[in-house]
Amino acid sequence: MTDIRKVIDEIGVEVDRALDKKQKSKYLYLSMLLYSLIENFLKWLVATQILWNETGKQTEAEMKGQAYQVDWDSIRKKAARLDFNTAIDKAFTLGLIGIRLKKRLHNDRLTRNDLVHELWIYKRRNDEEFMRAMLGGLKATTIKLVHVFGKLVYGEIGVDVPEMFTLLKGR
Repeated sequence: MTDIRKVIDEIGVEVDRALDKKQKSKYLYLSMLLYSLIENFLKWLVATQILWNETGKQTEAEMKGQAYQVDWDSIRKKAARLDFNTAIDKAFTLGLIGIRLKKRLHNDRLTRNDLVHELWIYKRRNDEEFMRAMLGGLKATTIKLVHVFGKLVYGEIGVDVPEMFTLLKGR
């Protein structure tokens, strides 16, 4: 299985390079890549939080001598099948994201839907300023989710890794 940190860093390098060198021909492709990354990363965060919560419930039940059965695979599969809208709302309900990030993600989702499902892209595809701003905004959203990842995995769960996401750390 590919390390998600490595994938995000590799994408971050490509996004930074395109923005730094003003490679406008890559803005649309990289924006679509970040939309996909954000949606799938959010689903992963939701699944991880639910699994962590269930682990706590199972441990607590076992300490009391009670049986507690968790269908781990079912949790992963349900999270993977979430649509973007539901994943955002679930992340908010679980306390993974705050209201500001929830609103930002919903805005990104709506823009992505317009981009994919409408002829909007035909009109905006050559607007370098707009496409650059969209890519920069998606990079900022991704960075916010990376911070959520750090808070969940390194803060709450307690996995200790000295350096994570070296390239997307808030640049």
